Parts: sequence; C-alpha cells; structure tokens
Amino acid sequence: MSYKHIKSEFVKSIIKKTKWKDSLYIDDLMSIEQLALGERFGNMTSYMYWGWPRKYKKEWEAIWMELNPKQYKESQEYKKAEKERERKEREHLKREERLELEKAQVSWKKMGGLR
Repeated sequence: MSYKHIKSEFVKSIIKKTKWKDSLYIDDLMSIEQLALGERFGNMTSYMYWGWPRKYKKEWEAIWMELNPKQYKESQEYKKAEKERERKEREHLKREERLELEKAQVSWKKMGGLR
C-alpha cells in the first residue's frame, strides 16, 4: 500500500506517531478513508462498514467528519431513527404480551381457576 495516498489530515497526523510494526492500523484507517470517499467496494466493504465503527470508533468519526461529513451525519440520523423504531417495536411487543396475559387471566377466572 502506498502511504502517499493518505487523504485526511487526521490519518496524516496519526502516521507521524505510528511505528512501522503497526502499519496495518494505518492501512485500516486508509481503508476507512476510501469508504468515506466512496472509493472502496467489494465483499469486505460490508464488514468494514459495520465492524470498523466499533473497532475504531474515534478514528471512524474523525475520518468521516473530515472527508464526508454530510453522509456521516445522515448515517448517524438513520441509526438514531432505527434505534427509536426498534425501541417502539419492543414497547409494542411488551404491551401485546401484557394484554395477552391479562386476557389469559380473565379466561382463567371465568373457567373457575384460582389466582
């Protein structure tokens, strides 16, 4: 990999503090740059897009905010909306389960069952 193709100031600053034995870390950051710029495609792209934000949280955010802030913000808004949708779905399921339990208890009582 050619390190002269580093695009972000963030990664340029990191490479200055990184030893050669840790060059794979810089390679990963350069791949994040390529993702942010839409230059990286293929089977591994999905893994990188979903796995690396957890592995490189600070770096992921810094690179995306520098190279593609609009898409980063849109992605964050989507994730936030998705979490809210999932929360509402869980609440809805809990409510349905509670109603089913109440119906079952009423039916139990009607059939003469004990509390």
